[in-house]
Amino acid sequence: IEREIKAKKIPSLSIAIVDDQRVVFSASVGYADPKAKTLATPDTPYRVGSVSKPFTALLLMIFVELGLIDLDAPVQDYLPEFQPTNKSGKKITLRQMLSHRSGIVREGPVGNYFDDTFPTLADTVKSLNKTELVYEPGATTSYSNMALATVGYVLERTQKEEFTKLMQRKLLDPIGMKDSSFRLTPELRKRLP
Repeated sequence: IEREIKAKKIPSLSIAIVDDQRVVFSASVGYADPKAKTLATPDTPYRVGSVSKPFTALLLMIFVELGLIDLDAPVQDYLPEFQPTNKSGKKITLRQMLSHRSGIVREGPVGNYFDDTFPTLADTVKSLNKTELVYEPGATTSYSNMALATVGYVLERTQKEEFTKLMQRKLLDPIGMKDSSFRLTPELRKRLP
């Protein structure tokens, strides 16, 4: 890893080993801010990327367990306006979205991985109406960032609370992840590598 960092393929890396609730080892290499030569520390925050997907799934499952959301109901039961072109006519379920079997495009026109405008989930999901399913729901597995964004929007709509706040209140804070967030606050932005 150190070779990769020196070759500037990875600007920095922080790791921690946790045993039960206790950090038994932590270390960092590289720079949190290479221009300012600020070294990374075990407290350097990082963009979570696709690790956000299991957290979104876990949050959804809390509401499924409470009987407030049906994992196998058509997504349109929760988002009637969700209408990407679907030539098969088969309904898409939340279960299919979680397992990357929905047929929804990997990246949408708005809110995709390369979109740095920070659109709302509503705008991201609405943009999917300009897309066509890449395959019939349930037919095959194909990774989709947009499917999980749609799951987040279902949570936002059904619970009547912004997804990032709901995630913080119902999952991250209760499990003690006080330094983690789905919202890029000014404080976190200053600390990002």
